Parts: sequence; structure tokens; C-alpha cells
Amino acid sequence: MTGGKLHQNVDVDHIDAFLRSWVNADQSITTQIPPLRRYIADRKEEEIPFWDVLVGSLSKGDAYNIGGWSIVPMERRIHLPDLKNDFLSIGGRKMRVSSRGVERTGIDDTLASAAEASYRRELGTKQRDARVNYPGYIYRRVRQKPLLALYFIDVSKTPDGDKYASDNFPDKPVVAWAISFPKSNTADERVEYIINTVKQHHVAP
Repeated sequence: MTGGKLHQNVDVDHIDAFLRSWVNADQSITTQIPPLRRYIADRKEEEIPFWDVLVGSLSKGDAYNIGGWSIVPMERRIHLPDLKNDFLSIGGRKMRVSSRGVERTGIDDTLASAAEASYRRELGTKQRDARVNYPGYIYRRVRQKPLLALYFIDVSKTPDGDKYASDNFPDKPVVAWAISFPKSNTADERVEYIINTVKQHHVAP
């Protein structure tokens, strides 16, 4: 992931409309939409009324025209055995699509640099910035607006992919997303979930 198109100050209602229309796979328990929308609704007026939205794109490759933008899809592998159950685990077992550094998007350079310097002090190292892998959480500490990252993903097959061939295997790029929230002053409301062992089997590392 090396770039893309950034929209700034997007109204939260557009974010909620996107999430409301998203059909989430039952197996993907980490991206259940109802609790996410409740979290946003509790904070939309005072804390997160406006968002940054990144439409990710590679700098080189075969591009698609999406809304007048030229977007080059990312490539991600999948956890092949899940295809037998018609479930697409993009990014493998961890189902992770974002690359390191994406959460820096939309943050003022001064704030981002301060967060990086603080992290280097935590590490107790004087390494140059280019040699330090900065985790996403350090940017959430200083983020002022939430970030919605949208990805157009070309799912690549491994050589034994035909072994798990599925009629539902996409022949075109698919859409995935990730959200980075700023620190909230609103107390979190914990919710208990009961998950059966069949669903748990699909998402356990």
C-alpha cells in the first residue's frame, strides 16, 4: 500500500450509511456492524462528526476507473481452506488488509512526528525514523478525526488454489475496509458475546 485518494471532513452520516449497507459475513466476528454503529452513534455529535476517508491505491499496476478515479487494486492472499465453506479470509487467518503506516494518514505531520518520537523514547532507541516500524496505535493517540480506509483488493491464488476451488471465488477485485478511531472521552460500554464452536473455528488463529 503506497498511496491513494484522501477525502477529508466527510460527514459521519455518510460513514454510517456505508456501514449500514455493508453485509458482514457471520464468520467475521471482529467486524460485526451493529456494535460498531452504536459506538459511532454515541460519539457522532461531539467527538467524531467528521471523518477522513482514504481510497487506497497502489502506485503501479492495472488500474480500474472508480468514480472518475484511477485505482490500482492491492493484492492480498486468502486462507485457502475457508473457500471450502464459501468464506473469503482476505489477508489470511488474521484477516488484516491495512499495511503499516496507513494509520498515519490524515494526521498533522507535527503530531505524527511527536508520536513517533515518543515511541522511540519508549523503545529506548536512537534509531533513525526509517529504521523503526511504527505500530498503528501510536497514531491513534494523537488522531483528531477517525479514518475510514477503503480498499479495492485483487485476491491472489496460491499454486494449490484449485484444490479449494469454489463457485463463489471472485473473478474481480473485492472491497474491504478498516477504521482507525481517535482516543475517546466517552466511556466504553462492554458487551458480552456468545459464540458457538463452529463459528469460532473459522476465525481462531
